[in-house]
Amino acid sequence: MALIETKSNPLLSQIFRRTFIKSYLSIKKISRLKKSIELEVIDDSLVSSIIFSLKEKTTEEIPLMKVFNHISGGKLLVNSPAIYLRQYHQGTVYPGSDFIQINNKAVWHKTQYPHFGKLLPLDYHLVRKNENIINVDKVKKIINVTNGFSLCGVHSNVWSHFLVQYLPKIDCIKKIIEITGENLTIIIPPYHDQNIREILNALISDIKLINILELKIDEIAKCDKLYYVENTSVLADHAIYLSPTDCVIPQFVMSYLKNSFLTNKLLFSSFDGQKIPQFRKLFIKRVVSPLSPLSNLRILENAVEIEKFFESEGFEFIAPHEYSLEEKRKLFSEASIIAGSYSSGFMNMIFCQPDTKFLVFMNYQRIYELYLAKLSEAFKVKLLAVIGIDNQPESIHSSYTIPLKEVINSYQTLMNDNE
Repeated sequence: MALIETKSNPLLSQIFRRTFIKSYLSIKKISRLKKSIELEVIDDSLVSSIIFSLKEKTTEEIPLMKVFNHISGGKLLVNSPAIYLRQYHQGTVYPGSDFIQINNKAVWHKTQYPHFGKLLPLDYHLVRKNENIINVDKVKKIINVTNGFSLCGVHSNVWSHFLVQYLPKIDCIKKIIEITGENLTIIIPPYHDQNIREILNALISDIKLINILELKIDEIAKCDKLYYVENTSVLADHAIYLSPTDCVIPQFVMSYLKNSFLTNKLLFSSFDGQKIPQFRKLFIKRVVSPLSPLSNLRILENAVEIEKFFESEGFEFIAPHEYSLEEKRKLFSEASIIAGSYSSGFMNMIFCQPDTKFLVFMNYQRIYELYLAKLSEAFKVKLLAVIGIDNQPESIHSSYTIPLKEVINSYQTLMNDNE
């Protein structure tokens, strides 16, 4: 029987590839399910005790994104639950996952989100969810810990998530030791971002009675006593469509970033709070690893002509992850305007001076991902999003094209905004 030559028939090639991948993933999931363990998801009040509160229940303001020729402003008021440091007995931590295992039970805080039903959980060790029962990978390598404090979770090693979901937790470490007087093991995921390592090392450098346990993805930590704080902000793991409440960053997190993180002399020894000249124009290059599932998604398809325009305007092209923390802060604090395609690089606006201008290109659905809108309000910078024509309007990861004329007009509008 002759084989179909898929090279000359791209449609058949695509169908074959999708069918093969779907079959492979289905077989792999069945195999994982057979080897998994079943846990009942329960309320954490049944298996934990509260040590102290990080924040009480609040109502948080979420500003809408300002979008050129589309949205001028607006706000939502969203309820945000209290956040506690809790202690669990015989609690097991999985790197890359948000659930905690306690014997044959599990605590999974994000199931309490009102919009959990629309989210797509990306917990690495999650095999299946069926109502209040989850199946998780049976991990063979278990590391026993006496007293543990976890910084692990979904996206815990990603810069944008680390800043608002995990970084504020580090403040609890010294308090735990003061309360207990016992040694404490800080359980962390594999950090690939050197800025995250730099931050953690500096913030714990003067704390005694601690050690670090970095879990590999095929390891779990079982703690006699586990001290745990649920994520300090709500950022959806993933979703089929976006909603403004997929991102809720409480005010106490913004206060922590401004008043504790940015003023830390161990991290930023050369900054004294004085205003410095803003002479740079920066263009952030969106850099995605070829191995990432997002490598061919959310692409600005006419980026070449747009980048040529900004090059002619005197912009420097940068990749923020290539700089040390202090270099990054210096670079962004010297900028008067920053442009580029939406990426985690824009979270570095926390290092900018008030009234710095941001021009961000994105596909349509991303205007409802309000992380940048919240940061821009808190740090008093001017943010303007620009949208164009999406290739797949139904997808949150659609690639897109923005006419160069639209880019130039939005740039001139932002540059003339001197209010």
